[in-house]
Amino acid sequence: MFTISGTGSHAIVGGTGWLELHITTLPSSAGVGRANPPDYYGIGLIRLGDGTGFWPPQKIDSDHQVVGCPIGTTLIDYALFDGCVVDVTEAAGQNPFSGPQGSTGATGATGAAGATGATGPAGPTGPTGPTGATGATGPTGATGATGATGATGPAGSSGSTLIASVTVSSAVATIDFSSIPATYTDLELVVSGLRTSSGTFKELQLLLNNDTAGHYYRSEIEWGPTGSQLSGAGSESAARFIANVPATAVANWLCTGRIFLPNYLGTFSKAILAHLVDNAGIFGVPMGSVKSSFWNQTTAINRVTLQLASSTFDKGSAWLYGRN
Repeated sequence: MFTISGTGSHAIVGGTGWLELHITTLPSSAGVGRANPPDYYGIGLIRLGDGTGFWPPQKIDSDHQVVGCPIGTTLIDYALFDGCVVDVTEAAGQNPFSGPQGSTGATGATGAAGATGATGPAGPTGPTGPTGATGATGPTGATGATGATGATGPAGSSGSTLIASVTVSSAVATIDFSSIPATYTDLELVVSGLRTSSGTFKELQLLLNNDTAGHYYRSEIEWGPTGSQLSGAGSESAARFIANVPATAVANWLCTGRIFLPNYLGTFSKAILAHLVDNAGIFGVPMGSVKSSFWNQTTAINRVTLQLASSTFDKGSAWLYGRN
């Protein structure tokens, strides 16, 4: 239902068969005829339309008036006089004033066939067919004689291979390295310039294989110009207190260091060895920290995740290396 007054236009819901008009404010200037119920005049006019044009106007002449909607009606325009107000209710169904559907007319004669159109241009050349199957491999030739053994070369230095890196440029909840290949002996995670959008420093934590059960054990020492502390704990849901990550809002504070994961494919508990420096330690001054932790699981490591206690990273970088 909607209300109309003055002049204007209002959409009609598709499928509406008729409208029910109810005068809620009858102007004192309305004329009254002699019909029963009374027929008014000088109240207002409506016109129904289908979006392309309008049907002839119809006057509003009854307190409760039914107006049939031709098929396709989508719009009602109106002009109500001297403060007249009318409530309009849309009723779905067939126009109550429409007659029954007529019978189907006879089928018209078939028109003459049109002239044949011109031949279109030739289509593009089709793609080259697939290459034929490779022929069978010939037999292996005879093995040649073994050559003399060369002199032993110098021992090479152990190297590291970059597996993946992450640079944080907007707030993220974690720095995550997943699907780590099982082709190295050790893993090394290097972090630089870590910051948090929190108003104060936040504890840096590490998860292995996204495990949040109580499988982590730790001992750590932190020291700096104003003091030091030694602590430890077990059965925790993350490798905690890796370092303290300072707030971005404080100039020249950041967290940098390395986390070493030796023998990450072994079938025994995994060591987590970390040494980091942060410019906003627990005493509010630069602090160094050394952590010796382990993950009490025998599963090979395939995912390494850094997170903060109840905050997000908003600056910094991290690199994951594989070592043999």
